[in-house]
Amino acid sequence: MAAEGPVFFWKETEAETGFLSPWYKTRFKEGHQHYQSAGHMVLGEKAKLFGDTVITRPIYRMQTADKKQEAFERIIAAETIDEQIRSADGIQGYDEQVWLEILIVNAIPDALPICEHANLLKFIFSYEYWDVRDPLLALGTRELVYACPTDRILGIGFGPEEARSTVREQWGRNIFARGVDIARSKA
Repeated sequence: MAAEGPVFFWKETEAETGFLSPWYKTRFKEGHQHYQSAGHMVLGEKAKLFGDTVITRPIYRMQTADKKQEAFERIIAAETIDEQIRSADGIQGYDEQVWLEILIVNAIPDALPICEHANLLKFIFSYEYWDVRDPLLALGTRELVYACPTDRILGIGFGPEEARSTVREQWGRNIFARGVDIARSKA
């Protein structure tokens, strides 16, 4: 890996940067719930948020608690990354603008933004934290870029090679990498 410039990451199987991926296996607990990775937690939280009757803002009441729980349970029970993603694709009432507001603005009072919280658990409190924290800190202050070509919210919407030749103004929001960066600052 080059010693300067952005660190592009995407798949958990990448030799040098896979540990940064949302799907890299790092088991941790949040309350009584076990997660296999930061991505697993983000999808679970996504299912819980849409239609959660505990949230008082009407915009979040998009489906019944039963359907929300159904999606959450499917995501949690899924054994593979592909199954987790497919289960999340079936979340009833999903609204991309609301999801973006939650991720960026932290529209839920007194809660850490979801990607920040998932990455704090991954890099500081996971059962395998020593496998991920030290390599993360070794990157110093280099910019982190989640180069997922299919996700312009959590990632930039381009793979690493394409991103290098694309002006940054065309990149997506890179929210997941910003969550990793916050975890790095607290590790």
